[in-house]
Amino acid sequence: MKVTQSLKRAVSLRGDSPALIHNGHSWSYVQLRDKVARLASLFVLLGVEPDDRVAMISNNSDYYWCFYYASIWSGAIMVPMNHRLSAAEMSEIINDCSPKIVLHDQAALEKVFTIKENFPNLDLLLCKTTSDESLMQLGKYKLKDIPPIADRSGSGDDVAEIVYTGGTTGRPKGVMLTHTNIVSNALNTIPYLNLSEDTIQLHVGPFFHVGAGQRVFTVTQAAGTHVILPAFKVPDIMQHIQEYRINSIVLVPTMMRRILDHPERETYDLSSLKYVSYGAAPMPNALLQRFMLEFPDCLLSQSYGQTECSPVATGLLHRDHLPNGPYGCKLGTVGRSVSTVEVRIGTIDSEMDNGEVGEVLVKGPNVMRGYWNNPIETSKTIINGWLHTGDVGYLDKHHFLVIVDRLKDMIITGGENVYSSEVENIISQAANVESCAIIGLPCDQWGEKVHAILRGTQVPDQVIIDFCRQHLAGYKIPRSIEWITEPFPLTSTNKINKKLLKETRVKQP
Repeated sequence: MKVTQSLKRAVSLRGDSPALIHNGHSWSYVQLRDKVARLASLFVLLGVEPDDRVAMISNNSDYYWCFYYASIWSGAIMVPMNHRLSAAEMSEIINDCSPKIVLHDQAALEKVFTIKENFPNLDLLLCKTTSDESLMQLGKYKLKDIPPIADRSGSGDDVAEIVYTGGTTGRPKGVMLTHTNIVSNALNTIPYLNLSEDTIQLHVGPFFHVGAGQRVFTVTQAAGTHVILPAFKVPDIMQHIQEYRINSIVLVPTMMRRILDHPERETYDLSSLKYVSYGAAPMPNALLQRFMLEFPDCLLSQSYGQTECSPVATGLLHRDHLPNGPYGCKLGTVGRSVSTVEVRIGTIDSEMDNGEVGEVLVKGPNVMRGYWNNPIETSKTIINGWLHTGDVGYLDKHHFLVIVDRLKDMIITGGENVYSSEVENIISQAANVESCAIIGLPCDQWGEKVHAILRGTQVPDQVIIDFCRQHLAGYKIPRSIEWITEPFPLTSTNKINKKLLKETRVKQP
């Protein structure tokens, strides 16, 4: 399997048709292939060798889309970086993967200059468009002046992408995704996502996120059309759906709620929207039912997985949202395993019966190759080909997966993963804080919010927030803080009992 094959196929099927629309400009797949080949050529001219890393720090854009394919086309490994991270967090990732080049947009300029102080030999390329907004310029190089090169990418088990995800130790982990991982994810998901040459996909999630990023590959594999927004803004989404007759979109619960609640929604023609997929965070049943009621012509699907699964392991079809589906209404589950993936509950040696709760294990061509520069964590996570997800759940009698809890103390807020230990490690360094616990509490707007429970000499909340802002991305900063004087409740192994902390606070009015 080869990632770049999807672009070549799309050229052969829909070469001169609109393939990507951004900022009012449209490019065909023939034009995109040319841009990709020229950008890959620039990487090679700048010294990129096979398996070197090339990183991107940017909002969504046409050149971000080209980066996805060009980095791989050049033989390099692409590293999409979370532009919301602090410069310190970005530096940790750069230190780990040692990219040859970092591409960035104007919005990331200040952070990038800070990073450059720590890595003086790092090559930086500012991505922008020329005056007519139809040509790309990278640093001092105009893409039209760079000769294209032939595809130099690898295939199969060669690493194509490294996506960084937080860890329970606080250290970011680079998930290595191969050509086989990426292509198999696309082939597994295209059928139930209803993607085809007729797809007009609106990309609203950030491309650094594996869920939104992999849709770049998946829609291209289906030879569909990409419409790109730089960020999530409800009026822009509705305007784009109306103007470009968008029929496919990916939403997290927070996005879905904001669209439903927007006071001007009825003034837009959203009738073209037909396929809505959701995931990345727990979906409140009432919110989903409301969306189905107000968008009755939309076919919905849910995806479950994680970055290490490339990212999809299971899918819930639209028919399974309905009482008259073949298995009845399966809301509350995350669906059944996609075609080439096995899902089991238990251990690699002992599979639990349906209905029994245990750890969710996943096996298939979608499972990552491992963590970059981290063989110890890789050996703990993948055992005999089985990925230990860290999620707890069970399979019902029809083999639909129900997620009960997470082994890792992860908080999902607005579709972003926040690892409590990472936030705890930062806050524990603040003056006056003796000990702390970070938990997720239900939140109508974000699904969950980051809540900090602190012991020590109390200071104003803003002092803690300002300290966090120096070291953490905005979405990781606690949205609520409480100080306690009594000792933290402990488990039998003398660890802070976060489950009890959360239960007592959720029960509070």
